[in-house]
Amino acid sequence: MKYCPCCSTELISRDDVHICPRNEIGDCYFDGYEQSHIEYHQLKDYPQDSAFDIAEGVAD
Repeated sequence: MKYCPCCSTELISRDDVHICPRNEIGDCYFDGYEQSHIEYHQLKDYPQDSAFDIAEGVAD
């Protein structure tokens, strides 16, 4: 499971991108689509760097 780095809500997967469901209602500013676009271009230029690490948690 992956969790939002901003609000710790469980992320949902859409089109192979993890998004925060609270972003859609304006409750959270993490936008997975925008972040995916940023990471794609950064990895293309600098493969060792990541724009934003998404926190991973272990399911209990």
